Amino acid sequence: LPVKFTILCCFSVNAVTFSPPQIDFGTVFNQSAAKALIEMENHSLLPQRFSFVRLPKELRVSTDAGTGTILPGEKYNLQVEYRPTQLQCSDESFIYCRLMTGEICAREIKIQYYATVSKCPIVSDKRKIEFPALPEKEFAEVVLQLNN
Repeated sequence: LPVKFTILCCFSVNAVTFSPPQIDFGTVFNQSAAKALIEMENHSLLPQRFSFVRLPKELRVSTDAGTGTILPGEKYNLQVEYRPTQLQCSDESFIYCRLMTGEICAREIKIQYYATVSKCPIVSDKRKIEFPALPEKEFAEVVLQLNN
């Protein structure tokens, strides 16, 4: 016998946004680190699993092994840490976040980041601190950068 039924459905997209869309770590001294806070928001009606893949060794994302689940409508704060490995460089690259909705739907989002690495002007050990002679205003700027 034929069975009559009605299917009711609600369509959704797997939309996740990051705020800010780019990360600028600014000037980072070698042998130090810079941190940035980004917010991930799920605009979908479904929970989405995420994972940060192909991370360079300079970057670390504050999740459990770079993975997690974001629920519908949830905002998730992530802390990204940049630790330079080279002495002086200008780094401009991408962080890749892979999103998985269900079993077969997956996509990848690129987040661009910038960092300028420079040699720290102050060298110290247990007994002494060495730094180059600087005018008073420049020295105050270096101290402010070290404190940030």
